[in-house]
Amino acid sequence: MTVNGEPKLTCATFLSDYAPGPVRVEPLRNFPIIRDLVVDIGDFMRKLIAVNPMTRLVLSGLCSLSLFHWAHRFRHTLYDGLQIKHLNELIAIVCYGGAVAGSAVAAYLRWSVPAALDMSATVQPWR
Repeated sequence: MTVNGEPKLTCATFLSDYAPGPVRVEPLRNFPIIRDLVVDIGDFMRKLIAVNPMTRLVLSGLCSLSLFHWAHRFRHTLYDGLQIKHLNELIAIVCYGGAVAGSAVAAYLRWSVPAALDMSATVQPWR
């Protein structure tokens, strides 16, 4: 969405960053509006994949990178924060195994299921 004229991930945007002034929330520009703040990004996603075949590889890599980053931080939270160092091997297997499984699912969805990229099929306009 657009918050005060700037594109933002509203799920990670805090209203306190905009206090004490007014906040204006609008749909993303240059996308067809389905209803209210919901826009259709299906055409954008199809064009993004069609631009370069390497795009799918990069998207899969970014997804895997974020999963492994999360796994690494979670492992250290369990290991150092909760002081359960005696379960180091189990913690590593669970954290990094989950990252490997998540990466495999993401790769499968990116390469085998192009319909998963069509977000317009999942958002139905209200009538």
